[in-house]
Amino acid sequence: QKHDGVYGAYPRDCASQAEEACSKKASPVLRKNLGALDLNKAESRMPKTLAVLGTFIRDTIITLDQQHIESIGGLYHSLAYLASLAAPDTTLHPLCYVGDDFYASVVHALSALGPHVQLDCMRRVSQPNTAVTLIYRSAEGRDEITTPPMAAISKRDIAAVAQHDAVLANLITGEDIELNALQHLKTKPNAPLVYLDLHSRALGIAAHGRRY
Repeated sequence: QKHDGVYGAYPRDCASQAEEACSKKASPVLRKNLGALDLNKAESRMPKTLAVLGTFIRDTIITLDQQHIESIGGLYHSLAYLASLAAPDTTLHPLCYVGDDFYASVVHALSALGPHVQLDCMRRVSQPNTAVTLIYRSAEGRDEITTPPMAAISKRDIAAVAQHDAVLANLITGEDIELNALQHLKTKPNAPLVYLDLHSRALGIAAHGRRY
């Protein structure tokens, strides 16, 4: 929920959930679901420099009982889990555009994830950040209404992470990165490993912003 102008994660903070899941006290089933049954092995396989592409989302959740909960969604969740699983010498670099109206809240939330998260590739822009309203209609169903996406990562932008060990591109809005930027990245000598999550690229968006 929103406190003193700063947005938190969902009602149960996802970073805390990840830390619990990765601890030895977590149930084996939960740890397996996160791929963290052997945390030492997970750390040994993790790249030293990992770029994370996508969009931080300004979420408003309207529950069945009409509560309004404001949260940071989208790329924040990817970074929270990665920070909890990261080896001591791993650094995470979000590469994205963040609206001026949301930048301070994002920086505050990321600072709580620890020193793994480096902000050198984040781009602050003078426009409203992408916002999504999630309206729950039942325990199983909801509507998602989105505002326009942030600018896509371009070939020029992608150069900042060309020397990283790996790149995770999470298409939070479906338009987070230009295809030619990914193609250009893969032509580089010693190109990083690229993992692409299609996410909202598989969804349509109606004229008023409703995802379907």
